[in-house]
Amino acid sequence: AEEVITVQALAPVAEVQSLAAPRAYTPDMPDALPTPRTPGAILNTIPGTSPGFFATNFRGTSDSVTMVDGMRASNLIGAGPSLTTAPTSSSMYQEYSFSTNIDSAEVGQPGIRINLVPKDGGNQLRGSVFTTYTRDNWQTSNIDDTLRSQGLTEPPKTMKLWDFNPSVGGPIARDRLWFQTTYQNNGSDTQVIGSFYDADPSPYVYRADPTRPAVNVNRAYSFVQRLTWQGSQKDKVAGHYERQDSKTPYFSSPLLGTNPPPEATLALAVPNNDQIGARWTRTHTSRLLLETSYLWSQRDTNNNYRDSLEPWSARFLEDPGVPSRTGMTSAPPALAILEVTTNQLIGGAPSVSDANASNSWELRSTATYVTGSHSIKGGFSLLRGSYHRPANVVRDVVLQYTRGNTVQLVST
Repeated sequence: AEEVITVQALAPVAEVQSLAAPRAYTPDMPDALPTPRTPGAILNTIPGTSPGFFATNFRGTSDSVTMVDGMRASNLIGAGPSLTTAPTSSSMYQEYSFSTNIDSAEVGQPGIRINLVPKDGGNQLRGSVFTTYTRDNWQTSNIDDTLRSQGLTEPPKTMKLWDFNPSVGGPIARDRLWFQTTYQNNGSDTQVIGSFYDADPSPYVYRADPTRPAVNVNRAYSFVQRLTWQGSQKDKVAGHYERQDSKTPYFSSPLLGTNPPPEATLALAVPNNDQIGARWTRTHTSRLLLETSYLWSQRDTNNNYRDSLEPWSARFLEDPGVPSRTGMTSAPPALAILEVTTNQLIGGAPSVSDANASNSWELRSTATYVTGSHSIKGGFSLLRGSYHRPANVVRDVVLQYTRGNTVQLVST
């Protein structure tokens, strides 16, 4: 008997597609996650990524970019062009695309690249509503006698949280013009660990009142209007306008140190956060695609003094570094007071107020030529912006105390 052995060799499979492999989240995926429905929260699900105070960090770099429908949404506050701000309304998007590996040559940043793909509406009228709500008595606490003996009396907890996010889209002119309108109202009241109101009437001594913990209040609103026009069989134009407004009356800025008492916090206000964007695409031939987009972004972020100190806020400064404001000549009703032993602001006023104004625009245009086996893409991108940040300290001094005794008067 003869035994026949057949040896078969298979050629290795060659990857002929692009090395860039974006990871896409459709709306049902964020809905299934126990996180807020925001790009920042979804980033926490991507290994190597951590949203930071100024920008998104990815594998050691914060040089990341967020795009809306392929348009770069830049915010120059703090981190420069890498800090990006996109519409917050999750019901506006039909897809979140994240690219975290090798990308094409047109990408100028080593960090994560995020593209938020908006809904375009359609020939059928469709709508959706997403809402969530919780309150403090729906939560439990793990604070036991051992932790209480160490001074921890109240855990960080959410007192109240809600999100109301309706969206509706449909035709204005069938097969020609569509709309998508989205609104969002969200907020939260969160108890801050380690921050309590002052129980000592003396302005120079701080004694925490454990019965009155600090509560961080957040309120935010946004409105997005998007229109899509099919100008011809080859031409399509889509544009959107977005307006955001948010307030945090008791804001513990990183500039103020760790968990100051509520009396020494700022009032964070973002009164003007606007975007206007438009994108034109033309399928000139079966091989040639033309794209041009323009996005204008404006964002004002003000860290204001509260109550009677508000007129001394930095947003009232006429010019950076000029102490005169709104024609006021009297002395402020309070000064910033720092307890040296704990390096903690103990009341009176926050140590600094700053105002941040960012204004930028980007124009981008590309042409892509594709054959059966090859493609070539060329184009340009122009980004221009400005950033203005006046800062002010009440009466330009900080009083330093230790256990109620004056140590130093520091001029800023």
